[in-house]
Amino acid sequence: MDEDSKATTALMMAAIDAPKRDNTDYLRALAEVRRAFADAEATLGPGLLVRTKRKKKRNGDHVVKLIFKKKK
Repeated sequence: MDEDSKATTALMMAAIDAPKRDNTDYLRALAEVRRAFADAEATLGPGLLVRTKRKKKRNGDHVVKLIFKKKK
């Protein structure tokens, strides 16, 4: 093996062995949004208008506010 092949192999092995990203909080937030849509549709009926407000706090947290209204 030449030097480039060894470097490429080492780089691929490092990528494979790297820890995976933890998406549990993201997936939990998506589940809450799906539940909110289902609850709003059950309460207000099938025609919904949705408005979102997004904010990133100083500590790095992301806040998403969903506002549901019945379509006129």
